[in-house]
Amino acid sequence: MLTAHFVLANETTLFILVNAIDFFVTYVLLAWPDSPAYEANPIARRMFHLGLPHLIGFKFGAATVAVVCCELVARRRPKLGRSVIISLTLVVTLVAIYGLRLIVQHLVARY
Repeated sequence: MLTAHFVLANETTLFILVNAIDFFVTYVLLAWPDSPAYEANPIARRMFHLGLPHLIGFKFGAATVAVVCCELVARRRPKLGRSVIISLTLVVTLVAIYGLRLIVQHLVARY
């Protein structure tokens, strides 16, 4: 299994890219001195307070678990694995868009 090809390579690449964007948006929102935003996930909030490396580890650790699960499912049921990772990508995309909207609102209110 370790030498088998990656079934969801394209989908995984997009998922990781969207997660990186979400991480950046989250960091900007949380690190902004007068930002009214907060991390709703209590585990991620604790990781942020422990430091940036902890938050990176948590967020990308969770993404890695999701990718591995989808990859394992896709080896037996390709359509299901692909559907799940695409759905996860859409959810993370919506979260990142919401974060970007908060950033824009904060900038507009500030100036």
